[in-house]
Amino acid sequence: MAVPPKFADVGKIYRDLLDKDFPKHGLKVEANVNAEPLTVTATGTHTDGKIVAADLKFKYTDKAKGITFTNLVNTSSDLKSTFEAKNFLVKGATFELEGLFNPNKNCRNLKLVTGFSQAHINTDLTVALAHADKCTSNVTLNAVTNYDRVLLGVSANVDLSDKKFNLNKLNTAGSFLGNGYEVSVGTEAAGCAVPKNLSVSFVKDVVPRELTIGSSAKYTFDKKEVKLDLASRIALSPNAYLKAKVDSTGVAGVVYSQLIRPEVRMTVGGTVNKTLADSRVGVTFVYN
Repeated sequence: MAVPPKFADVGKIYRDLLDKDFPKHGLKVEANVNAEPLTVTATGTHTDGKIVAADLKFKYTDKAKGITFTNLVNTSSDLKSTFEAKNFLVKGATFELEGLFNPNKNCRNLKLVTGFSQAHINTDLTVALAHADKCTSNVTLNAVTNYDRVLLGVSANVDLSDKKFNLNKLNTAGSFLGNGYEVSVGTEAAGCAVPKNLSVSFVKDVVPRELTIGSSAKYTFDKKEVKLDLASRIALSPNAYLKAKVDSTGVAGVVYSQLIRPEVRMTVGGTVNKTLADSRVGVTFVYN
């Protein structure tokens, strides 16, 4: 009996094909050091606006007890701590408490996440207890179920402040996993109103582990517009691959990724559109 993925991961195969590896920064360097039970990750980025940002994350995992402590600090002065417990009280239950503090902005955020997963069900409940140093009552509920090769999920965000029940968001997602292909459908809506958009995607392994292609269509109801995407990934060797994408708005992108040493991967790519206004080129180095 398979446990379905989280709501955010429904349709993830195509989203990774379309977006993963394509540049969001001019230069990005990431280093991961794993000395169990401690993992240290350092990341630095340099954007087109010559802004340098960095963060340092320490993660301690006790697999026997199922607990994880994570601490992160970055150049924006954010101090973030997370405590997570798996199989909390009962098997399949998770508990997570996340806090963020920024002394420069006098900002304090506190979030509680509980989840439960077993065969055919994966749910999680997120409660924002404090945001920007103010008490809040914002709740997000995600649920996914599966049967055979079909996944169905729903995500709802509710604001309970002022003793009112305000449904801010209601999203749905579904997918069908066939032999070497996946079809996904998703909707996004503000409350119980007519959905803001409807998206459909298809991804297929034309040649397993060598050539993957995918496409999607997204319809925006208020603008009555359809956006089309096409993406592909081809393995050039066991250590290198090439990705390309294009959409109906005139944006095209190419990415080349190569394992230059057993522990170092370099990814270089760029995106360009018909106006050249938002075109970008980026390089990423990841050290493990």
